[in-house]
Amino acid sequence: MATTTAETEEVAEGKGKKKSKKKLFIIIGVVVLLGGGYTMMGSKKPAKPVPGAPVPAGPILTLDPITLNLADSHYLQVGIALQLAKGQTTDKLTPDTAKALDTAIGLLGNRTSTALAAAGGRDQAKSDLSAAMAKVFPGKVIGIYFTSFVIQ
Repeated sequence: MATTTAETEEVAEGKGKKKSKKKLFIIIGVVVLLGGGYTMMGSKKPAKPVPGAPVPAGPILTLDPITLNLADSHYLQVGIALQLAKGQTTDKLTPDTAKALDTAIGLLGNRTSTALAAAGGRDQAKSDLSAAMAKVFPGKVIGIYFTSFVIQ
């Protein structure tokens, strides 16, 4: 089987195209890898917090338990601990514990014993109180814990 010069040129061009595509993919891959490495290593800006992402936790400030009247003439004795954000200290927030207790009294005092004792009632109260504390102490308090919860 004899090959002509034209067939030899086509085969040579075909192989050349495959090599050039292969080289192109290799070059693109190297550029992407180098660009990604530069982005990861070269970025000096601190990462912005993602909305809804958990905030790193700091110390916990335990408040004295309080007893309050509920909306239906029952009583609630509740102990609350504030989860502070990382970098906060209990010394900074201790003078403001009256604000925290006032917020708790205002929010929980409007509930009934039936609502608090119902399934999910305590969890809903905890969620609402946590959001209220985050508004009263923006960037300082990231959550709460009930250390005691007695309805009478």
